[in-house]
Amino acid sequence: MTSRNPRFDHAVRYLRTLAAGSGMQSGTRLPPIGTLASQAGVALVTMVKAVAALRREGLLTVSHGR
Repeated sequence: MTSRNPRFDHAVRYLRTLAAGSGMQSGTRLPPIGTLASQAGVALVTMVKAVAALRREGLLTVSHGR
């Protein structure tokens, strides 16, 4: 997935690398989105959009309040 926004592309790559590099199993919890954004060096809204894109692809699921 590539877009015209390099920060968005970076956030998507960061999430994919995080999941693949750590050998995450299904159901593994990611850090809060704000933490992910800070670690990736992108704005919170950019990380929210990257997570949403990977949700649409079926690579991530989100549950609140767990």
